[in-house]
Amino acid sequence: MRETSLRTLLRERTIVAHADLERTPLMQAFATGDPDPRRYLDYLRRQFRLHRGLELVLSSRVPAEWAGTRLSKSAWLAADLRALDTPCDVPAATVPVIRSWAEALGALYVIEGSTLGLQAVRKRLRPEHPARRGAGRFVEGYGDQAAQQWRSFLAVLEALPRDEWTAAERAARATFDVFHRVFSEPCV
Repeated sequence: MRETSLRTLLRERTIVAHADLERTPLMQAFATGDPDPRRYLDYLRRQFRLHRGLELVLSSRVPAEWAGTRLSKSAWLAADLRALDTPCDVPAATVPVIRSWAEALGALYVIEGSTLGLQAVRKRLRPEHPARRGAGRFVEGYGDQAAQQWRSFLAVLEALPRDEWTAAERAARATFDVFHRVFSEPCV
């Protein structure tokens, strides 16, 4: 096997799943900056379901200091839903079981990568988009700290021993699968 990094391996092994997720109609609409408030609300509710479920299973597998940063996305989404006068009454998505640190890192690779990716999407949003009008905490992500947060995550990811890479890959694939499932479901 050629020498590679875990990040490269995960990117290569999830590229098709990533592309499939980005091709879902709701993800395409959001990525292009579609200002339709109804679609944005649907996007936020689906993200809330996903992050709520993932944060519940990840919370016991990550360092405590990550709870306030890397596992805070459902709180950001709840703030956006409240800004849109919408209750956070959607159930948490059924997500993969996370049994180890390696699996947690695999799932977080997807979560943290999507948080970083939101920075590019945020720049495309029109002024009338609801995220620009008080309901954009989730889209803001880590703000000016996005690149730093990604680099610090990658440093931890790359420290994972090679014999645990398969578990991380399996969890990353399963996380992409659950994102795709939730974004392919009928309107929530």
